[in-house]
Amino acid sequence: MAGNIWAALQRSLVLAIVVAVVTLIVAFLAGLAFRRPFRGANLLFQVTIASLVTPSILVSLGIGILFTTLGLPKGLLSSGLGAHLTWTLPVGVLVMFSVFARFDRRLEEAATDAGAGGWGRVREVLVPILAPSLLGVALLGLTLSYDEFSRSVLVMGTGNTLPLELFAMTTNITTPAIYALGTVTTLFSLAVLLAGGGAIVLLRKPRIGP
Repeated sequence: MAGNIWAALQRSLVLAIVVAVVTLIVAFLAGLAFRRPFRGANLLFQVTIASLVTPSILVSLGIGILFTTLGLPKGLLSSGLGAHLTWTLPVGVLVMFSVFARFDRRLEEAATDAGAGGWGRVREVLVPILAPSLLGVALLGLTLSYDEFSRSVLVMGTGNTLPLELFAMTTNITTPAIYALGTVTTLFSLAVLLAGGGAIVLLRKPRIGP
């Protein structure tokens, strides 16, 4: 069967993991930053979510043209990463906004009274309590990136991700294996979500002891 499926799968997984980590970190920091008003907050928020209302293929085209114009090499962790983050970052930021909006700030005040500093409150209070939501944001970024096609089609350079490789195979050959692979990728995404859901349930269980 034509097509290098395993190499494409590896590229998709690497990109999805990097996207998940970057989305988690940036979304969490954005959630912290937007808890208090600051100059330019509205403009920054509008710029962040602008890509959500822009057709995906136009985002891919724009990033591809930008890299070509600047003479920058297109690749998995350059133009590909940037294109996927235009999709996952706004979603992750919006999720974190809703999470922080429901967070009881009296817990932080209690930590402050106990002598915790700024990053101490983040490390000892915010991260442990928000761990299920943080894991959810990471999983969201991973799954959105893993099977993304339209934002990948013009920016990946010479290395196809799995969705691009499967699409290329459908234009060259016809075999039931293609549809079997599509089913496997769907089941993989489902397995990741189920595993993440189980981890979130465990994180939300009350802890006994010190």
